[in-house]
Amino acid sequence: MTLAAALTAFGAVAAIPEGYYDSLNGASGADLKEAAKKVAYTHEVVAYGDATWEAFKTTDIRIVDGREAWFDMYSNVIVWVASGHAGMNIEHSVPNSWWGGIKNDAYKDLYHLNPSNADANNRKSNHPLGQIDGKPTWTNGITSIGAPVAGQGGGSDIVFEPADEYKGDFARAYFYVFTIYDDIPWLEETDKNYMYDGTAYPTLRPWAYDLLLQWAEADPVDSREQARNEAVYAIQGNRNPFIDIPDLADYIWGSRSEVPFSYYDVQNPTIVDRPAAPVFENCELVAVNTYTTRWWNATAIHVGGTAGDVYVSVDGGDYTLCQGGIVDVPAAEANGQQLLISAYAVAETDGREYYSGLSTLTLTAKDPQLTDLTKAEWTLTASNTELTTEDTYIVVAATSLAVMGDNNNGGKVMPVAGSVTPDSQGRIYSLPEGTGIVRLLDNGDGYVLQVSDIYGELQGCIEPTAAKALRLSENGLAANINIDEDGVAVIDYGESFGRLQYNQSSPRFVNYTSNQEGVSLYRLTDPTGHVQGFGIQPEIYVTGHDITAPAGSIVFDLNGRRVGSTDLNPGVYVVVTPGRHHAKVIVR
Repeated sequence: MTLAAALTAFGAVAAIPEGYYDSLNGASGADLKEAAKKVAYTHEVVAYGDATWEAFKTTDIRIVDGREAWFDMYSNVIVWVASGHAGMNIEHSVPNSWWGGIKNDAYKDLYHLNPSNADANNRKSNHPLGQIDGKPTWTNGITSIGAPVAGQGGGSDIVFEPADEYKGDFARAYFYVFTIYDDIPWLEETDKNYMYDGTAYPTLRPWAYDLLLQWAEADPVDSREQARNEAVYAIQGNRNPFIDIPDLADYIWGSRSEVPFSYYDVQNPTIVDRPAAPVFENCELVAVNTYTTRWWNATAIHVGGTAGDVYVSVDGGDYTLCQGGIVDVPAAEANGQQLLISAYAVAETDGREYYSGLSTLTLTAKDPQLTDLTKAEWTLTASNTELTTEDTYIVVAATSLAVMGDNNNGGKVMPVAGSVTPDSQGRIYSLPEGTGIVRLLDNGDGYVLQVSDIYGELQGCIEPTAAKALRLSENGLAANINIDEDGVAVIDYGESFGRLQYNQSSPRFVNYTSNQEGVSLYRLTDPTGHVQGFGIQPEIYVTGHDITAPAGSIVFDLNGRRVGSTDLNPGVYVVVTPGRHHAKVIVR
């Protein structure tokens, strides 16, 4: 996200009130920590829950292709603000279990609350921060879990390591919490107090504040963090002094802990923005910095959209400087073959190199002579009359819009292939790789869900074997299917097996006897789709002879002439969005 986009999302950065930090002058170490606490302690407490999410609309929004999405420091999953926050949690960066989960002011403080992907939150659990030794035991590329390096962890066998671009953010949140709330009832259990000692000073254990100081220096305050500080200040009425004064932690815990602090010497710190993560041009964005595209013949992939030098790795190979912003990809060897390209940017600020986040592109080989329904038109099945044995469907979580995968590979649940974004008329024009394509087979007792991949290869029929357990078999098990007034498909296998539903907290599709998120069926209504080509955005669609696209989009005919978006003659048009995405659109 560019600085301009950040300021649009959060509002312009305001000045620190005059005299706000004057009381810190002359103090050091423990006295400085206590002085910082007195400055920032008093604030307006925001009720935890719905009010927190309302606050996040001011503090934690990122702009993706011109649309508002939650800013998630725990994953790259895109959740649109307009769609709610299904599949997300309000995450305490400092685990609330460390003080017994008491819903005190620390429990509700926005300075260490963030929107978080639920799965990443569960994996992070209440593990201490730390650097992982070797490969993580689990990672989504942003949140990583694993064994700590020597000297870290405070005795814990597992630590949580955030992505490099967020390590400073976490460090400054931890400094804030252990300064402002050093006197709450921190638990003494050995499975909690890995990072703190329960004292007024230093509060943090030496290994912990040493690590946080390193992270705060390596990942300086950037424009987004500064703007978030202003946004929280506008809501709570207090500031995080460790964001305003990045050197403050060093005067409390670090090498200058015996040096009298002077605000005059450290005010107006340099704000350092890392280079933006590289953009894979003309490829489909499926998550933050995560792209997909199809290929068959030898092709050139263009990568850019960032400052500094771009380094690229192909299929796990060494990173090399990308010459001319082009990655040459050879012709595919077989249908379904996948190729992973990773890229990051390096730029210099004040004689120091800073790295962008990592971007990835997954290429999937698609033989143009084979069936491929990922760019077809799918429409919400709104009534029982639209359930037929002749049609083709996909299964989508009704609220969070996750789409069911095509094969559980012998497991007991159906996986998530990714997410989809219906347009305002309930139509989907782009499916993630691995989506399960469903036919309804009538065996006299109900409908059996027969699952194929996007190329038409049969995978099997869904057969529950117990509650919260199913498999793909030859014959499957029949379900009673009923579409309710909200377009939710109740796929009921009976009292013993339950209904096919979606679990938000542990993303998966499986049969539950208890209530989880319902699912909807989307029916194939046009195998060619209205939007074809590359860089597809689901909010671009055709109604009659009119093209609907994001505000600020430009429409061209195939002669390169700019045209309007309504009352068009039949033909092919090119839409260019404000986010520089392009799509070919067919008006019939």
